[in-house]
Amino acid sequence: MSPSSVQRHAYKEISLPQIRCFCDSVRLGSFKAAARSLGLSHPTVLSQVHALEHHLGVKLVETHARGCRPTADGSLLAVMVAPLVAGFNSLEHTFQEVRGKEVQRLIVATTPRILVDDLPKCVVEFSKHWPNVHIRFEEMRMEEIPEAVETGKADLGLTTTSSPAPGNAWIAFEPAYELEVVLVTPKDHPLARRRKVSARDLAEFPLVNAPPGILDPSVSIALEMLNAFQAEPRRVEAANAAAVLRYVELGFGVGLTLRVPSHLADPKFHERSLSRELGRVKVHLVWRNGSLMMPHARAFADLVKELLNRKSAKPKTV
Repeated sequence: MSPSSVQRHAYKEISLPQIRCFCDSVRLGSFKAAARSLGLSHPTVLSQVHALEHHLGVKLVETHARGCRPTADGSLLAVMVAPLVAGFNSLEHTFQEVRGKEVQRLIVATTPRILVDDLPKCVVEFSKHWPNVHIRFEEMRMEEIPEAVETGKADLGLTTTSSPAPGNAWIAFEPAYELEVVLVTPKDHPLARRRKVSARDLAEFPLVNAPPGILDPSVSIALEMLNAFQAEPRRVEAANAAAVLRYVELGFGVGLTLRVPSHLADPKFHERSLSRELGRVKVHLVWRNGSLMMPHARAFADLVKELLNRKSAKPKTV
C-alpha cells in the first residue's frame, strides 16, 4: 500500500486524537481551552473535530459568542465516548501503580467537615489494610469537588452534591452514606429543657448557621419557609461547621450540624435530631466516568460505605 493510500485510509478511521479534541472541546466549552488542555494549536483541534464530523457525517459542535457547545448528536456522542477517553487517560498511571513501579497514592477531594467528622475511623482502618498507600486530602467547598475529580486533580470525591450538571458525561455519582440534621444548643438553653423540639422552634432563637453554609438545598429551603433565619439578634453567622459549634458554645445562638447516625454526640452540647422533619443529607462518591479504578481507591470507597452506614447510638430524635 502506498504512503498516500495509507494516509487516505487513516483519515477515514476514527482516531484517539479526534476523540480527545472533541471531548475536551465539549467539556471545556471552547476550542481554545481544549487546545491549551491538550497542548495543541487551535487549528489542530479544529481540524481534528472537523475530521470526526466528516467521518460520522453529522455536525457535532457548534460555535457561539463565548466558545462552543455540542449539538444534540454531539451530546449523544460525548456520553458514549467520555468513559473511553477517561479510561485511556488513566491507563498508564494505573498500570504503573498496579505493577508497583510508582508509590501508590490516593487523592480525595472533600469538605473540611467530612474530613474531620466522618472519615478518621475510615482512614485508620484503611491504613491497616493498605499501609503502603499515601492518602492526600484536598479540602474544598462542596461545589468544587466534582470539577476537581473531572479535571484529574483528585482520584475521587466525597460531597453532598447529589448529581452532575445536566449533560455532564465526565463524572459519575455513587451513593455513599447519609447524615442526620442535628440541632445543637448549650446544655442550659431553653430548648434543651423542652421534652419535644420541632424544626418550627428554630424561629424563636438566633441561628448561627449562615444560609449558604447549609449543605443541602432541600434543608435550606425548609429552614427559609420556617423563618429559621429571622430570629434576632443574629450577632454571628458562620458557614464552617467547626465555627458554628464554637459560637454556639460561646452563647451566640443555636446551630445545625450534620452527623453520621452511628457517631456519638458531643458531650459539650445538648443535641436533638431534626431529621424526621428536615430529612437526611446524602453523601456521594464522585468518580471520573470510565476511568480505570485503582484497587486501593475502590477499597477505600467500599470501606467508607461499610463503616459509615453502620447503625449505632443516635442523637435523641424528637
